Amino acid sequence: MKNSVRLNAQVRDQLGKRNSRRMRREDQIPGILYGAGTEAQPVHFSSKEIINALADESNYSRILTVNIEGLGEQQAVLKQVQRHPSRPKILHLDFLRIDMNKKLTMAVPIHLIGSATAPGVKDGGILSHHLTEVEIQCLPGNLPQFIELDISQVELGHSLHLADIKLPSGVELTVALDDDEHNQPVVSILKPYIPTAAELASESAAPEAKETEVIEEKSKESEE
Repeated sequence: MKNSVRLNAQVRDQLGKRNSRRMRREDQIPGILYGAGTEAQPVHFSSKEIINALADESNYSRILTVNIEGLGEQQAVLKQVQRHPSRPKILHLDFLRIDMNKKLTMAVPIHLIGSATAPGVKDGGILSHHLTEVEIQCLPGNLPQFIELDISQVELGHSLHLADIKLPSGVELTVALDDDEHNQPVVSILKPYIPTAAELASESAAPEAKETEVIEEKSKESEE
């Protein structure tokens, strides 16, 4: 297994929200390992180890080795990370066991290359990202950590779409690209917006008009 990352876990015997909160207070992150025709296994991980692992973007889209104490190693991919809505805290992890003979569906990041030499950028255009990841399907052995999109030839006012991505061998998109609705834009190089003289004049006049209205209202109040 190439570039496999090893995560250590322990079996989670006590379930429920109360026990999950207790684990988080003890710097443990509850999780579950499921799939591949095997019964789901609740586990928990060291918070520090998980935070360090997820600092590497590639670990969201690569095969990981989950070493469960007492049960041995299992190959899996990270399917979901549940985070606290307002604090930088991970609440729960979902891992999917893999079968090397069955295709996976995964979201992988899109890496843009050639932005420094793109004609549109050189002409003063603004690079606009529409999609930062793409959903693919492939066998586990063909799973890429990211998908590259070369934008070195994109001119000002032009875009690249999903159909322009050159996928690695054995990898396919999960959407059919036979119409514009599914062939979404991934990146565009757009002309910077420059307001017209009339728009600038309107903006500068607006505060003055509001101030005049306030003065008039105060004058009416004093008269009354």
